[in-house]
Amino acid sequence: MTQRYIVGDVGGTNDDLAVVERMENGFKIVFKQDKSTDNQQSFLEGLKRFLKDLEGEFEDNDFREACFAVAGPVEDRNVEMPNADLTINARVIERETSLDTVLLINDFDALGYATELLGEEDYITVQQGEQSPENQPKAVIGAGTGLGKNLLIYDQGLERYVPQSSEGGHSDLPLKNRKELELAEFIQKRENISHQISYEHVLSGKGLENMYRSFNRDSSQSEGIQAEQISKTRETNPCSQKTFSKFIEFYARCCRNYVLDTLPRDGLYIAGGIAAQNPDSIDKSFLEEFRNSSPQFQELLTEIPIRVITNYDISLKGAARAMELENS
Repeated sequence: MTQRYIVGDVGGTNDDLAVVERMENGFKIVFKQDKSTDNQQSFLEGLKRFLKDLEGEFEDNDFREACFAVAGPVEDRNVEMPNADLTINARVIERETSLDTVLLINDFDALGYATELLGEEDYITVQQGEQSPENQPKAVIGAGTGLGKNLLIYDQGLERYVPQSSEGGHSDLPLKNRKELELAEFIQKRENISHQISYEHVLSGKGLENMYRSFNRDSSQSEGIQAEQISKTRETNPCSQKTFSKFIEFYARCCRNYVLDTLPRDGLYIAGGIAAQNPDSIDKSFLEEFRNSSPQFQELLTEIPIRVITNYDISLKGAARAMELENS
């Protein structure tokens, strides 16, 4: 019997729902709907419409299990999303739909599971690094609507990697000079923040927009700027170029600190929409900042493999893997 799971990747910008089928060598997405999270007043109502749509897509549409990877901490089978006005509760979904079993996981847990499913077509290697001994830690980091982190530790008893959730994207952003302090003060004032800004305040779509406004604060045209516009014009617009260059500098700094914290000798995986849409931006300047700003650890940092995940749908397969493991 073919095993299929309903899965979702629910972020601050996009709400992707899909049916994923177990294949001999992995998972295959056989049906998918993409929606904007901003247009969702209720995740539950959107899910009900999705389940209704499946009735016309599959002869055997008796789906009973689902896993939703959500951008936010999971507490008692409930997620209140920090970057979207949505609350997702597994018990409510089980009560209000035909689904018997609903698993909620952090979206970066799904990416963690997905690292075991990556094919060569799903990522690019930006630093080859050194071959590590078996079962060394792996780390995932990704900037999109917010900034996520996950650490994967190999469990000898389970004989597989286990993802460890994190809210490390909200840790304080280290500032190195007066200009960065002025940028931080601009963001604090604009966002009405009374505390130290975090990595996420610069390493996110909103972070790109606020850096652009800071660098172009004398122009009224910067008010309506969108992160996607900055990405598209990073080679033609001087302010976009400056913004993206600073973004990459901060990204490399964050990745370096994360690697020094966790020593993921089996690799650092850079995920998230910004890198997936601009994989060539994780380039020589990124590696120079990543390696050279800690001279005493330059050799160690050079040994860490770095891969950029370019397949944005891989989280859906990671959610299916999580559901499969839940049943095993």
